[in-house]
Amino acid sequence: MTILNRESDGMHGQVIALAAVAAKYGPIDKTELLTACSVHGNMGRLRAALARWLEFGLFTEESGKIKLNIERKRGAPLEAVLDTLPTICRRLVLQEQHCLPLTVTGEAITEKGGGRAADFARGLSWALAQDIYNLPDSAKGIEALEGPQVNGDLAIFQNDTRWPGLRPWARYLGFATGEKDFLFDPTEAVRSELSTILGVGESMAATVFLDELSDKIPVLDGGTYRQEVEANLRQETWRKPAEGHLSMSLSIALRRLELNGSIALETKSDSGSVVKLTGRNYRTWTSFTHVRMSGGRA
Repeated sequence: MTILNRESDGMHGQVIALAAVAAKYGPIDKTELLTACSVHGNMGRLRAALARWLEFGLFTEESGKIKLNIERKRGAPLEAVLDTLPTICRRLVLQEQHCLPLTVTGEAITEKGGGRAADFARGLSWALAQDIYNLPDSAKGIEALEGPQVNGDLAIFQNDTRWPGLRPWARYLGFATGEKDFLFDPTEAVRSELSTILGVGESMAATVFLDELSDKIPVLDGGTYRQEVEANLRQETWRKPAEGHLSMSLSIALRRLELNGSIALETKSDSGSVVKLTGRNYRTWTSFTHVRMSGGRA
């Protein structure tokens, strides 16, 4: 089973509870940890969540004791540790050893042989490549959209349990916003990586910035997971962005970050490649050649 199957791998609420208790009392006996967290969900899901995130590296176990594998500055409050948890979990779950092989094909498609987080990376890559403003909100609607798009016997979502599992994980890890008004919007994921790419006041060519960003978040435009998924989509049924344009999902993230002052999207007349943002109904929002770090916050 894989991460989007909530019965076998738990949910992000269980991971948060486990991390909070382990951060406060760890190293802590595994049984004590599970018992302390049992009010947050059934024991089966808690065990599954702990097992999976031990595998991902969020926790370590030694002599039956569990420790949260996050560096904590001396005196840092528990809230500060938990604030970093979505970013750390996102980086862990998207590592190659957890996501590859990404695509699984065959007459009886299963996740056997695929990465433990392959379903998340594959499903998220597909969703972020879509018209995010008109994406169905039901598993049946997604199945009807996905089916004509994919080549051969490839499956993005293997069954109707995976789509409901993707939405809360995408929101928690910074790739979506809202509940009833749910939208695949990776603003928070992008924002959390800005300081690893640019210093405050530093400007970088847009194409270089996007390459760096896709290396850090490979489900975004140009990322290795995203490219693999897009290579398996039929061009006659999946509408890719126009030449030189970014997807709607990355476009809204960069636009939001520009509007709140985190970054500036600049156009320099003597520069190279121009990049354009794609808005609702595939209209062009704006174009830019450079990205400058301003220092605001989404």
